[in-house]
Amino acid sequence: NYGWPLRRKVAADDRTGGRRAPQNAQYLRYRFGFDDDVEHPLTETAKHFHLSESRARKTEVQALDDVWLELPWWYEQRKTFLLSVIIEALLAIGEMIDE
Repeated sequence: NYGWPLRRKVAADDRTGGRRAPQNAQYLRYRFGFDDDVEHPLTETAKHFHLSESRARKTEVQALDDVWLELPWWYEQRKTFLLSVIIEALLAIGEMIDE
């Protein structure tokens, strides 16, 4: 699940006409269930858009690359920081259990 950053970016591009191709935005909206809250598998998404599975996979990679390139520069740093905090907390819990 790609979560809120992807949803926010696709929604913002829908409002502002971002640089992503309209078909890529439609693909992401359907694939990750932004409209109906149901994540559709790759095979179902490929059938919906009349694509081969390999073409659907390439479309998904291209669309996601476009989104990640447009996320704020601090997003990756924040994600890394949060993961390190979670790992430290889990290690501390593990040490408390071992005692």
